[in-house]
Amino acid sequence: MIKAIVVDYGGVLVEAPSGRTNLAKYADKLGIDPVQFKAGIFGENNTLWNRAKVGLISEAEYWSGVEKILQIGKDKIEWVRLGFYHSVPIQTEFVEYLKSLKGSYKLAILSNAIPSFTENWKALGFYEWFDEAINSSIVGLAKPDPAVYRLVADSLGVAPEECVFVDDQSKNLENAKNLGFSVIHYQNTAQVIVQLKALISDKK
Repeated sequence: MIKAIVVDYGGVLVEAPSGRTNLAKYADKLGIDPVQFKAGIFGENNTLWNRAKVGLISEAEYWSGVEKILQIGKDKIEWVRLGFYHSVPIQTEFVEYLKSLKGSYKLAILSNAIPSFTENWKALGFYEWFDEAINSSIVGLAKPDPAVYRLVADSLGVAPEECVFVDDQSKNLENAKNLGFSVIHYQNTAQVIVQLKALISDKK
C-alpha cells in the first residue's frame, strides 16, 4: 500500500535549472558559451557542485568557486546567484495535483541542493503542504546514496515499500528501487500524473 509520495525539486516541481533553455538564457546574458557556463556552475566533472550539495563547502564558498571559474565579476555572479536556481518556472499542473493528494498521502521533497533552496521552498509555499523537505546539503547525504532514501522514509514514518519516488534523472531511481521504493522517471507533467495515478490506485 502506498502511503507516501517523494519528489525531486529541480526538473519535477520546477523546470530543471540546468535545462538547455535556462542555461542558454544566462549564458547569453553573460556573453559566454552555454557549455562554458554549465562547466562554471557545476565545476570540472561536477566537482564543485558535488562538494556543495553535501555540505562539504559552504554556499559562499561554492559561489566563490563559480566566480573563479567563470571570471565574470562579483556583480554578475550575484545576478546569477539570485536567479539561476530560484527563478525557474513552477510545473504548476503537477504541483496542483500533488496538493490535491495532501491528507491522503504523506508528501516529501528530496533534492540535491544548496542551503538557499530551503528558503526558496518556503517562499513558494511548499512548506505549507509538504510533510517533509530534505535538502542534501543540510543532511550531508545526496542522491543516489541509499542512505538518503532511508532517511526520507524514516522521516515520514513509512517503509520504503510504502513510498513512490519521482525524479527526472534515471540515475537517482535505481538505488531507491533497490530499497523497495516504487519509482517514476519524470519526463513531462501529463506522463507523470498518469503513471502516479495508476500506481497509487494499483497499490491501495
